[in-house]
Amino acid sequence: PDWETSEQATVHEFSKTLLESQRVSDDLFKQTIAVLGQEGVVDLIGILGYYSLISMTINVFDVPLPAGAAVALA
Repeated sequence: PDWETSEQATVHEFSKTLLESQRVSDDLFKQTIAVLGQEGVVDLIGILGYYSLISMTINVFDVPLPAGAAVALA
């Protein structure tokens, strides 16, 4: 994607890499710490983990969309 800031690009790259490989390189980790600070990186990892938990739960239990909700991604 085209990001408005390099900070957005860093957060995206960190998130994508962590979710795809369950690891990030030392360089990407340091870059993300420089952008978000240590607390921000901890928060980001927590959010990504929570999102993964919710997604797995929804998928395993085949939770339907609320009545009248449109499918966002076909």
